[in-house]
Amino acid sequence: MTVLVTGGAGYIGSHTARLLRELGRDVVVLDSLERGYREAVGDIDLVVGDIADSRLVGKVCRKYDVDSVIHFAAYKAVGESVTDPLRYYRNNVAGSVALVEALLEHDVKHVVFSSSAAVYGNPDSSPVNEDAPLRPESPYAQTKADVERLLGSCDALGMRSVSLRYFNAAGAHESGDLGEDCIGDDPHQPDTATPVHESDPSFGDGAPQILCQPSVLGSPPGTRPAIDADVLRTHPLSLPEPNVTIDAPCEASASALTSAPPRPHG
Repeated sequence: MTVLVTGGAGYIGSHTARLLRELGRDVVVLDSLERGYREAVGDIDLVVGDIADSRLVGKVCRKYDVDSVIHFAAYKAVGESVTDPLRYYRNNVAGSVALVEALLEHDVKHVVFSSSAAVYGNPDSSPVNEDAPLRPESPYAQTKADVERLLGSCDALGMRSVSLRYFNAAGAHESGDLGEDCIGDDPHQPDTATPVHESDPSFGDGAPQILCQPSVLGSPPGTRPAIDADVLRTHPLSLPEPNVTIDAPCEASASALTSAPPRPHG
């Protein structure tokens, strides 16, 4: 049985796909490569395409015997979502609807959704409890809240899902061959993080580099709080198999990670 990682050629997705492989899981990545990088996937099987392509998603499910999905694929630049909201609703929400329809059609009913702590807006207190009210303040954040609600509604169809809320993941793989390249980011999406491979010149001699995300909506660089990329270890823990264990604890989870109340898999 295989885990499908949508958006697995992006920064967070590529780290998670690598971790799943290290845990001995069978993995396949689906990514349009519009904002992802083929090199970040390494030797994991990569299917280039859109989550909105139901026929392609169905083909992947059949070919790889997919039984669960970790869903990262989404646009995530807050500023861009304000200037082009329709693009975000079309890709993040409508694309997720098409994905879920295809998954249900092929009896894939376990989904881990990469949401965002941005759904809380400006919370009343910090750290944020997961039962805090949702007050998304951008179209991007609203699309995340909408997909959470979509998945929750699909409980009635037998789907079991977990939504993980976090933001500002930063850091590099311990091997040093996969990290975050902010300098090389697309200038049209200044608040996105992109993966960088050891072959990238910015890695110099290949030594591990931990880079910070650039500023968002005018915030001075270096002022955004961040959580270590190790938080991504929560994604495999949210999969239905009870024998998936993580050796290294995620110290960031207690204070920096919040999740929607889990709905039991099964």
